[in-house]
Amino acid sequence: MAQEEQKQDKEQPIREEEINKIGEQETEILKIALAKCEKEKQEFLDLAKSLKADFANLKKEQEKNMDEFRKFAQKDLLIKLLAILDSFELAFKEIPGDIAGNGWLAGIKNIKSQLDSLLKNAGVEEISSVGIKFDPSLHEAVAHEELPEREDDEIIDELQKGYKLHDKVIRAAKVKVAVKNHRT
Repeated sequence: MAQEEQKQDKEQPIREEEINKIGEQETEILKIALAKCEKEKQEFLDLAKSLKADFANLKKEQEKNMDEFRKFAQKDLLIKLLAILDSFELAFKEIPGDIAGNGWLAGIKNIKSQLDSLLKNAGVEEISSVGIKFDPSLHEAVAHEELPEREDDEIIDELQKGYKLHDKVIRAAKVKVAVKNHRT
């Protein structure tokens, strides 16, 4: 029996060494697996942050597009109202002198004033023309006149008013432009 105990005592340290060795190997394997999991976790967190930022940017862009759409949704209607405004202005240029103080005429002028206010509140503004240099992004030259005393490309007459809606031209002003020398 003493021999068996010695034999077991000799085997015992070997087993402990093997168990420790196996434990160390498993610990290394677990450490590697943990490091891999940590790396994957960080990649997923980075991806989540990136997707969150992309979504926030997309949402901002969509809001900007919707704001832009709202600004210009009424553009066609406003352009049609400009034609009515033109008719009022042409009519007022031809008012006979004998009805200038008429109450009915004052009412019509009030209606035009309401139309002006409606357009202004909708973001419509007139484009300046007469006396300034021709700008093809704002004006449409429909006539030229040789006038040596005026600056070249100076607008000398406005034949139809131009308008912008929120700083975008919705109708260019039709203008007559001065030229110093006749262009051929």
